[in-house]
Amino acid sequence: MNNESLLQIFEPPEGYVGQVCICCALSADQLFMEEALSRFSKRYDGAPSIFLMLDKTQKMLNASQIPGLVQLQAKGDNSIRIQHAKIALMQFGRARCSTKLKLTTDTVWRLAISTGNWTKESACQNIEMVWKADFFTKETEINRQLLADLFSVNDFFMELRKSYVCNKNLWTRAELLCECLKRFKGERNIKNMAPPRFVSTIKGNPLMKTIEKQFKKGSIKRNFIQIGSGFYENETDSSKPVIIQALDDLLKKCGRPKKKKIVVNTTSANRLAYWDKGSWDGWELFDIKDPVKIKDDDCKRNFLHAKYICLGNINKGKLKDCKFYIGSGNLTKMGLLSAYGVNPGNHRGAGNIEAGIIIDVEPQTAKELLAHGKAIKNPDILEKGEKTEDTKEPIPVCPLNAFELDNNLLKPIWNARDDIENISIPCTIMTDCGNKDLVSFSEQTIPYPNTYPIYILTNWNGFE
Repeated sequence: MNNESLLQIFEPPEGYVGQVCICCALSADQLFMEEALSRFSKRYDGAPSIFLMLDKTQKMLNASQIPGLVQLQAKGDNSIRIQHAKIALMQFGRARCSTKLKLTTDTVWRLAISTGNWTKESACQNIEMVWKADFFTKETEINRQLLADLFSVNDFFMELRKSYVCNKNLWTRAELLCECLKRFKGERNIKNMAPPRFVSTIKGNPLMKTIEKQFKKGSIKRNFIQIGSGFYENETDSSKPVIIQALDDLLKKCGRPKKKKIVVNTTSANRLAYWDKGSWDGWELFDIKDPVKIKDDDCKRNFLHAKYICLGNINKGKLKDCKFYIGSGNLTKMGLLSAYGVNPGNHRGAGNIEAGIIIDVEPQTAKELLAHGKAIKNPDILEKGEKTEDTKEPIPVCPLNAFELDNNLLKPIWNARDDIENISIPCTIMTDCGNKDLVSFSEQTIPYPNTYPIYILTNWNGFE
């Protein structure tokens, strides 16, 4: 973590330009994605650059304002409660032309795991954490660990893609990234890679299960734990929260508990506001603190949205042997105990898509990441707050997926469904001349001469 904003992770390495980016989050906003795409691709050449997958509760962004952004429409998969993972997988090259996309001789792949969404709020108002790393194919020594993480994230996106609708012609450019990764592996004759540090719930494994397995690896015994989260539980029970008990059990398996810290938003403590101090069991609660000094008056970060777990060794006040989980999963039952198709009740049902990374961190970096405010001696100052991780109603899936313009014929491309002949969707077509044409699409193509559509705005079930 340093004094970078979330936007800076989209900046290409010096001498390179963004070619393709696949990313996901719970939410994104217009201003953030406009700036992210501008930084990533540097200029607009008509080709898709960023492929974005958001939760099914999120509206479609205005594509006319963000040329080069392809937002995939969620199908409304009932096996997913919330698409909560926040990841970006990027490919950079020396040029953006399609022939260069297929080269692996001088390519850079970047992986970014974030705790924040692609929004101005996350960039300027929340305290977030981001882990990112660049893989340069021109280097002779191969970082097999990072390559393993890249392949794991690529597999994640290919699986997540199945829960979204996207025209195959648009998605072709995103598939080039996958092809380049596979080609590089073959060209360098790479057969054995380290186990990935990337963790997710896409295959039905809750994060807590994987975190426990990773933290227990090795012979190092740890006696320190510090945790932070934007949300804990939206309950009023005074007993010890389930996740806190699970972390107590984890620390006992990894060593001998000596110091246990919880960093919490005092004005939005959720379940911790009701937790009886008599059952704190050695846990100390602390107020939040922004570890990064920011001079920008527009960026006053006063809400901890980062989610992390740190285990380490503390001896004579010095911390070492730190292992971190950083990711999207809040320290709640849905965040750490649910998964795709699995809920915390241990029976099949809707769970969250969550993701994170488990890494070893140097003592000085750990010290910066673990900055916190004053100790909370009186739990009465904790407020439950209004912010929760409750879900919203999903946006209805529009049956119109995309359009093709061929020989002055505008052809609608539909999602797979049986009742297309009974559907008529009103659309507004904005042209490069500034004209607006109002039409309704059913199964037919529409003659569209002379001017070229910049964007087409559809209206479906009250949503644009």
